[in-house]
Amino acid sequence: MKKAIVRLLVCFIPVRRVRRAVRHKLVNYRPRVQKRYKNIKAQWQTKMGGKKLLPGRFDEYDLVFAIGGACPMTQELVMHKLRTFSNPFDWTDSVAPTNWFTDADVWRDTRFLVKIRAICNDFVDFFNQEDIKAVSADVEGVLSHHIVCNMRTQIRFMHLFPVNKSIESTWDEISLKTIQRGNRLIKEINSSQRVLICWGHRIMYHKERLDAPVSDSDIKTAVGLLCKRFPHTNIDLVFFEHDGTKQDFEYDKITVCDGAYRIKSNHYIETNEYAAVLEPARSGDTEQESLVVAEALDNIKLSKWL
Repeated sequence: MKKAIVRLLVCFIPVRRVRRAVRHKLVNYRPRVQKRYKNIKAQWQTKMGGKKLLPGRFDEYDLVFAIGGACPMTQELVMHKLRTFSNPFDWTDSVAPTNWFTDADVWRDTRFLVKIRAICNDFVDFFNQEDIKAVSADVEGVLSHHIVCNMRTQIRFMHLFPVNKSIESTWDEISLKTIQRGNRLIKEINSSQRVLICWGHRIMYHKERLDAPVSDSDIKTAVGLLCKRFPHTNIDLVFFEHDGTKQDFEYDKITVCDGAYRIKSNHYIETNEYAAVLEPARSGDTEQESLVVAEALDNIKLSKWL
C-alpha cells in the first residue's frame, strides 16, 4: 500500500531519475533503519579513528563503472547510486578452463586483462557476429536470456538476448546497443578527470565460487595500458577480494601499484544496515552486501550525473 501511494505522489515529477530518487527516499524512510545505519557508521568511525575507508585515492569520482568478474559488482554500484549508464561489461563473466575442476594449478579465467585491452582498443572487434555463439538459455533466471559467449575472447554475456526470441532476429538491435555502450564509455573516460574501475571477487551470490584473485602482474599491465591510452585521466582500479579469515570490520587495503588497490575482507559478513541509503539493484532483489564493500562504496560519491 505504501509503495502504491508513493507512486501516485511522485508520478507528476517529469524527470525519471529524480522521480526514482524521491520514490526511493519515501518508500525506504524508516526511522529504525536510519538509526541502525547511523549506528554502524559510528562504529566505523570509531574503528578507523575518523578516517574513511576509500576504495581508491579519492572520495569523489567523475565516473565509476564495473567490469566484472561477474554481474554482482554492477549490482553493488547500482545499489549505491554510482552507476550512471550501462557499459558492455555490466552483466558479463567468463568461461572457466576445461580442466578447472580437475587441475589444482588452474585458476578460473576472469578475463580481466581481455576486458582492459578491449577498453584501450576502443572496443574494436569486441562484438563481432562470427565470434558470438549461444551457450545455453537462462531459463531458471528472472530475466530469461540466452547466455552467449564470444568464443574468441571467452567473455560470456548473460542478459543481452531475450530467450523468447532468436538471437538472429535481435542481433542488429543488440549489437548496435552494445557498440553504443562501448562508445559512450570511451567518451566518458576521456571527458573525466577521475575514474574508478571496480572488480568484485566472490561477492554477493558468487561467494561460493572458487574464483582466484587477479594477479599483480595483470594489474600492473592493466595500469600501464590505461595510462598510455588515457594519459590525462586519473584512473583507479579497486579489487574487492574475499578473505574468509577476516572478522567484522576487518580488512586489508593493499596498494598493488600507483592507482590500483586490493581491499580484502570476509564477504560472508553481510549487512542490513545500509538498506537505509541503498537502492535495489532490480525489482525484488534480496542479496545483501558484504560489510566492508558496502562501507567502501558508501564513502565515495559522483561529481556529476550524466
